[in-house]
Amino acid sequence: MAHLTLPGEIDFMGVGLIATPRLAIGFNDTIAWSHTVSTALRFTFFRLDLVPGNAMAYLVGDEERAIEAIEVAVETDAGIENRTVYLTHLGPVVAGPNTPWDDQHVYVMRDVNYENYRTGDQYAAMQRATDVTQLRQALADHQGAAFVNTIAADKAGGALYADMSAIPNVSVELISRCAVDQSAGARITTLNGSDPSCDWQVDASAAAPGLMPPSQQPSLITTTYAGNSNDSYWLSNPAMRLEGYSPIIGDENAQRTLRTRSGLKFVEEVVAAGEKFDQATVENLLFSHRHYGAELFLDEVLEVCADDTSLAEACAVLAYWDRQQTIESRGAHVFNEFFSETKQLSAYYAVPFDNADPVHTPRGLTINDAATREAILAALHVAVDRITGAGIALDAKWGDVQFEIRNGEKIGIP
Repeated sequence: MAHLTLPGEIDFMGVGLIATPRLAIGFNDTIAWSHTVSTALRFTFFRLDLVPGNAMAYLVGDEERAIEAIEVAVETDAGIENRTVYLTHLGPVVAGPNTPWDDQHVYVMRDVNYENYRTGDQYAAMQRATDVTQLRQALADHQGAAFVNTIAADKAGGALYADMSAIPNVSVELISRCAVDQSAGARITTLNGSDPSCDWQVDASAAAPGLMPPSQQPSLITTTYAGNSNDSYWLSNPAMRLEGYSPIIGDENAQRTLRTRSGLKFVEEVVAAGEKFDQATVENLLFSHRHYGAELFLDEVLEVCADDTSLAEACAVLAYWDRQQTIESRGAHVFNEFFSETKQLSAYYAVPFDNADPVHTPRGLTINDAATREAILAALHVAVDRITGAGIALDAKWGDVQFEIRNGEKIGIP
């Protein structure tokens, strides 16, 4: 935590990442903001066609270009380690099981942050902003955020969500026209690097060549609320859905994480009660430690518990659990381990995901179905075996399961 002042220019308090010289999140007299991790990709792979008979040269259109070999020496405890790094005009060669460097192709990676030196100027501009409109303009002017969304609120009641971070300018059209072998990995876009028209598009309104222009990046300003929980931009405010953006930024019209859903549900409850967000409201939400997964599914799990007497102790603990994760809560770890094993239960939701109601679906389990009951019991057995195998009591307090030791003292973490 630090307080940065330049008389007449900046009066900002906040925090920054270790080893960085800037304050990244915080507040001044009229506006406050934070960041969450954006789902946008920061790179794409390119597949380059090699010159026949020469694995150290590739084609860009009709032009032959050489792959540059750079020798790197790194001092280690075991002495000097030497490595060779191979570079192209797009970036380094990435050779692996799914991206082989054979006699036909080589795969390379272009990174949008490789020459991103705009971050300092961006945060200086953000720290001078007086409202969410100015803050969004600072983001748009510099596009220096390397990997984050921005969520902000100002003194006048404005709220902002924006992912105006550094994102490759790769449109749906470019992907459909230029995507090649997609075996590099989930969500990794691989483009035809030997076709010059398949490189990242250049837009004059972007902060640097190859960046997606701010007009094509998701953002909203509202007087209600905006939020994000490390999920995509889509439901930053369910009443103002952000749709129609490049899939390189994130997904839309798909099931959200429980973290996203719980945040939106808790905000809904405050709004429905006619309350406004003040310090007390935020503190109550933060320290309620509600377990939304338990709120959705625990009642049905407890109904199934009676089917297997060998699970009696675990089921009794879950029945007694307060459905919170305070350091005093007993049973939270049992449900957490159970829930980590229940991905296969997606086939047994009583109410499946509904695009018209993404905050409240899926929910419930089809416990009248024998296969559902068997899957629940199987997941409970895995949870119990894992916990007891680790020497942890089923009725342990959460603070005795999740903790940090500082100066010899065990500190429970809710």
